[in-house]
Amino acid sequence: MDGANFSINVSSTIDLDLNSFVPDPRAVDSLSIVLAKECSTLPISFDREHRRLLLASEAVHDVLGAERLRHEITDPIKVTISPLRCRSFDEAIGLCYSHALSFNEIVPELLSNSSSSLQRRPVNSHPLIRLVNSVLHAAVDCRASDIHINPGAKQFCRIRFRVDGVLDNWREMPLEHLIAVAVRIKLLASLDIAESRLPQDGQFSLQVQGRWIDFRVSTFPTTNGENLVLRVLDKRARMLSISELLVDKRQQVQVKTHCDMKDGLTIVCGPTGCGKSTTLLAMLSELDSQSLNIMTLEDPVENTVEGIQQCSIQATQQLDYVDGVRALLRQDPDVLLIGEIRDSESASMAFRAALTGHGVFSTIHCRDTQSAMSRLLDLGIGYSGIASCVNVLIAQRLVRRLCCKCSSGQKSSVSTPCQRCNGTGYFGRFAVFEIMSMTDSLRSLLCSESALTEIWQCAVDEGSKSLRDQIDAMINQGLTDRAELLRVMGAV
Repeated sequence: MDGANFSINVSSTIDLDLNSFVPDPRAVDSLSIVLAKECSTLPISFDREHRRLLLASEAVHDVLGAERLRHEITDPIKVTISPLRCRSFDEAIGLCYSHALSFNEIVPELLSNSSSSLQRRPVNSHPLIRLVNSVLHAAVDCRASDIHINPGAKQFCRIRFRVDGVLDNWREMPLEHLIAVAVRIKLLASLDIAESRLPQDGQFSLQVQGRWIDFRVSTFPTTNGENLVLRVLDKRARMLSISELLVDKRQQVQVKTHCDMKDGLTIVCGPTGCGKSTTLLAMLSELDSQSLNIMTLEDPVENTVEGIQQCSIQATQQLDYVDGVRALLRQDPDVLLIGEIRDSESASMAFRAALTGHGVFSTIHCRDTQSAMSRLLDLGIGYSGIASCVNVLIAQRLVRRLCCKCSSGQKSSVSTPCQRCNGTGYFGRFAVFEIMSMTDSLRSLLCSESALTEIWQCAVDEGSKSLRDQIDAMINQGLTDRAELLRVMGAV
């Protein structure tokens, strides 16, 4: 590609909220301040993987300005220009170009300035605000699902990002800045800034890389200071379909078949963070929401699905799964999603709803399908209850996919890392399922209260594969590697 490839998108206006705008350092570096001012154009985001620069202009129809941009931006990248709407273009320019935006430059700035000189600065230019913005932007840029800000015992605070399910160190900062960072995040999340001895939960939204991102905040007191964890949720991220989640075509057909069952229980099990809720919402999205009343109880609602009525469990309003299901059954539902079977009461309500002719989808924290049955028995659901109500048990894990550019699960050398995967050797994840469909043979064994190992062996004889066997198959297809199998499943 010779030079930049330009396109103008007049149908997508960028409404910039300057109080919530987080500048993208890579985008800012791609456009000089002189050119930005002369062409009334603001750098919004730079997608490093696809080499795409998004600009927003107050004069998007200015032919001469567009030609000037085309002439000055000579890098082989794709450039899109959208109309810009904001309160003050000069203020927006100031946010982007007047001060350092990178974490490595902001920390020394904080250390070198006195508190009195910092207090005299405009609010948005304060290095503390830019420091927090830098962390949030980097997390979005790295595709992080969570940000961990962990106080240490040696006068340093560690910042880590969870990417594709794995926590990795990003930066360290002096521990003396932790209180100020915590206060800034608490202000954003409307939390009590004076309370540091009790856990708190909140949320806020910011415009990062040209789109709105939700951040769910959790604070927790430790001996070294407050520990902060932020869940990163892209409002524009679409729900994945079953076909996109699963690689195995046969399992795609199996799961879609169970989506269409009019009553009974579908239970997905696995550890925290393995994608159980995502799978259930993907299954619900396969249903016809126009002709069915589909309702959910989640803790909390993180992804919205068009046509489905979703509700968050709120302890502050004394709404739990038991009371929530009882209320939902008066809403004439066809299909219910109960976020989690946690105890004997929630298990009883889920099975009662399934017995009364509703399609019920839920999750349970268990290792595999055998342990899911064992857990249900512990919660007071008898063998006959499982046999009569459960349609399918699905154990799930998320497995990292080998990066297609470096094709190695080994750490790349520091001198030549693959930029796409940040030198990890992996990029993205896919789901692996262990599916136990309740056939007549399995129901018969359950009713006779056979051993769970005998029930699983019957499922294997009828075509079920364990999680480890499924991952082995993915290794043979070159989608992942042995190191990822050991990370996800552990040693035999």
